[in-house]
Amino acid sequence: DFELQAFNEGAIQAYESDTISLTDLALGLVMSNTGRRPIQISHLRQKDVLKGSNKKGEPIFLLNVPRAKQRAMEFRAQLKQFAITQELWVILNAQVEYAVQSVENVIGFELQTIDGLELPLFPDLSEFSKIKSLQHLRELSASDLLHIRSSKVTETCKHIADVAKIYSERTGELLNISSNRFRYTTGTRAAREGFGEMVIAELLDHSDTQNAGVYIKNIPEHVDKLDQA
Repeated sequence: DFELQAFNEGAIQAYESDTISLTDLALGLVMSNTGRRPIQISHLRQKDVLKGSNKKGEPIFLLNVPRAKQRAMEFRAQLKQFAITQELWVILNAQVEYAVQSVENVIGFELQTIDGLELPLFPDLSEFSKIKSLQHLRELSASDLLHIRSSKVTETCKHIADVAKIYSERTGELLNISSNRFRYTTGTRAAREGFGEMVIAELLDHSDTQNAGVYIKNIPEHVDKLDQA
């Protein structure tokens, strides 16, 4: 928990001091807050950042996350809604505006709203520089070619830890970042708060509960029993 908090606060402080970009901040926080796989983060689009309301009329903030690791599934064939905080939504919404502006600067023409919604939330601007027309853009939008690579997501999180000098309170060394650690933390925190396998499987976007039980068995309260054994 201390390391997760240190990463989130370090990322925000690094952005405020102009050490990392808005895109770096959005990438890092969406990864740490959702525990999703890098490929899922890289496949996000502008239209996936949503704001709605519940039955009481209260605002709710959502992220439509493309599913991953499903057999014979096409690019963005299935999406799953994930609730996010208003603070994260504000950052992602700012990234939406920044991404559109950046793409338009590269391609040299203004986009219609419908085309803007189909843009990657995290675009690979080097690929956009090759686009010759609006029709060309629409053709490429059917694939993941215009999205950043999944490896870029992990690289960005490591970069944040490095430039923000985020140290682990356990080891005293720079925080060792990986996408799996964020996923494990998400599952373990849910188990510690008393949620069962069904909820944890849903939280981590598992298709079934066969792998969710490991989080319940690994919560810190079991450490004493393990030590005795």
